Amino acid sequence: MPSSLVLPGLHDAAAVEVRELTHLGTRVWTDVGRRTTVIRLIPDLSRDVLATPEGPALIARTVRAVTMSLDRAQAVVGVRLPIAATDIRIDPAWRGWRARRRPAEDRLADAIAEGAVGWREDPLVAAFLSAAATDTRIADAARAAFVSERTLRRRVLAVLGVGPVQARRVLRLHRFHHSLQRLPVSEAASSAGYADQSHAARDLRSLVGMPLRAFAALHVSE
Repeated sequence: MPSSLVLPGLHDAAAVEVRELTHLGTRVWTDVGRRTTVIRLIPDLSRDVLATPEGPALIARTVRAVTMSLDRAQAVVGVRLPIAATDIRIDPAWRGWRARRRPAEDRLADAIAEGAVGWREDPLVAAFLSAAATDTRIADAARAAFVSERTLRRRVLAVLGVGPVQARRVLRLHRFHHSLQRLPVSEAASSAGYADQSHAARDLRSLVGMPLRAFAALHVSE
C-alpha cells in the first residue's frame, strides 16, 4: 500500500452517479447526476477540497457514515486527498478559482499542479497505513518507524481524528467491498480480515448502518 493511499469513493448508484480520476496522488471526483437530495457518505478517512461558487472549501475528514442534504440541481466537485495528508494549504487568491469557463474538476487538478492546494503526508501515519494493509501489528510498525507504540497511536489520532483500531476498521471495510466484487460473501469476509461473515455483517452495521446486500451493491466511483 503506497504512502499516498486514497480510497475510491463508494456510492449508491440509485441515488447519485459519481465520476473520479486519479491526479497527483489524489482522486478528483465529480457528482455528475443526483437522483435524491439526501446522500450517504461512506467513511474513507480522507479530507476533501470542494470547488464551490464561493471558492474552495475544505471539508472534514470522513471517519464514519454521515448523511448530507443537497439541492438536487447543485453540482458538487471535489478532490479527495491522501489519507495521510496533513498541513493542508489552500490559496483562496489563486487566479484559477475564477476561471469559470473551465470545468471545476479541471480547475481543481490545476490548483494541485500549481500549488494552490497543497499538503504534506505525515510519515508516521503513512507507516501505520502500510502496516494496516498487511495486518502488521502496530507495535511492529512503531518499531520499524523508530518510535514508541504510544507515539504512533497518538499521531494517528491527531491526524485522522480516530485511533488505529477505528482506522483499521474503515480500511478493512473497503477491502471487504473490493473482495465482494469477486468472491462469495464468506470468502470475501475472510479475505478482508474478518473472523467470519457474521463478524463482517456486525461491523458493517456499526460503521455504515447498512445491510450486507446494500453495501455489496455500492458502486466504486471510476
